[in-house]
Amino acid sequence: MNEANELAVRDAVVGWRSLLRYKTTSAPSFDLSGVDDAINAIFSWVTDSTAEPLIMWVHDDDRTKTSFIAQVVAYLLAERRLLSATYFFDGNTDTNSLIPTLVHEFTLQDKFRDDLLIEISRVVDNNPVGLFKLTHREQLNRLLVKPVKAVSRSYQPDPRHQSQFNIILLHAFEDCNNEGRFQESFLHALLEALISIKNSKYPQRLLVIGKRNDHLEDFLIRKLSSISPVLQRPVQSQHWLKRDQDMNQKTVELDRREEEIWQSRLVVQERQQKMVEEHRRHTEECEGIKAECSKKVQEVAEKEKKMVEEHRRHTEVCEGIKAECSKKVQEVTEKEKKIAEREKIIQEREIQVREKEESVEQMSRDLKRDKLRIQQEKALQIKENENRVREEELRRAEVSPVSPVTVLENIQQPTRAPTSPTSIQSSWYTPDTIADSPIQELGIQEDARMISPASQVARSDRVIMCVSIQRPDST
Repeated sequence: MNEANELAVRDAVVGWRSLLRYKTTSAPSFDLSGVDDAINAIFSWVTDSTAEPLIMWVHDDDRTKTSFIAQVVAYLLAERRLLSATYFFDGNTDTNSLIPTLVHEFTLQDKFRDDLLIEISRVVDNNPVGLFKLTHREQLNRLLVKPVKAVSRSYQPDPRHQSQFNIILLHAFEDCNNEGRFQESFLHALLEALISIKNSKYPQRLLVIGKRNDHLEDFLIRKLSSISPVLQRPVQSQHWLKRDQDMNQKTVELDRREEEIWQSRLVVQERQQKMVEEHRRHTEECEGIKAECSKKVQEVAEKEKKMVEEHRRHTEVCEGIKAECSKKVQEVTEKEKKIAEREKIIQEREIQVREKEESVEQMSRDLKRDKLRIQQEKALQIKENENRVREEELRRAEVSPVSPVTVLENIQQPTRAPTSPTSIQSSWYTPDTIADSPIQELGIQEDARMISPASQVARSDRVIMCVSIQRPDST
């Protein structure tokens, strides 16, 4: 570790002591022994860009102590702008929210928040429903690896932090629901994602802090280490040394037992040698029964041949069973592929159905709008037709020989004879007089009903002149 990294580590240790002194109202209830060493080890790994492990596991049997260390480390990393995302688990944590939460916290980083948010939003908009039904590897690849690689092409890091890794911190990961082997699947997928962006301009590391768990230890140390080294660090190093001593004692015990087994093997070999010598002596003593022994040897040879033949036959049967199993495995694989293709087709058809439904709804809205427009046009046309009819009737009324109203008067006076073949009498009426009096009372003859359209126009005047034309009786 170079001098700059040593200064950074020393600054982190001093920083957490200051944090404990000025930002907490009371001292922690647990023993702080080992916390300095644990934080020192964490920041030594964080600031050492040449360290090969991408995952560090810090564990202790005291959950309160691990929670305290996780909060302090998260605070110090955030101050130094080296914290990408955090997640603190409890017994009720929904594992489906882990990846979305980590990705969301990635978008809150000041380094390239807007660009990364645009890239991730584009991925989510393309498949908002089915995205989070994918495997953890595919989710991390689409939501983290590809956006980070795309953004880091144009990202210019701070030269002071160019060689440093940012940290993803998980606390109490051992408490999350491991249904469907979630822990193994997520850690394996996340490690592959960290390896993918290791050489980008925004490399990441994973820090796991929590209680020691045999299952998690077996997966981290024995399985993930085959892909990339995993660094583990107990908070209480003396406890760890004691455990190493216990393991060394067990190793010595195993070596002692192996030595006993070896001695037992030597005894067995000596006994075998004695038996061989005894057999030879018996053979020399039994020359008389040599022929019988030879016969028995031949029988044994025949039995051996039969056994070899039977073994060959069993081998062929096993090969046939193996070939059949391989064929069935291929058939199952093909069926799974077909099922996947059918599911994809079903999803595409569902999308098409939704698009058609939207199209039908749009067509329905268009039809309603066209229907309303047609009704309005019809109403407007009917109104224009009525206006044309009124104008036509007005024109006809204006060219009529009798204007504005022609009526007959004195139709109820039979003793009055016309003075001429045609006598014309005129009277003046107001529109109210005509509107309130029947035709007979006004003396209008039945055959002089030219009052219909024209009279309606004439009634609009203040005074109407009524003219009666009396024709001589045809008798």
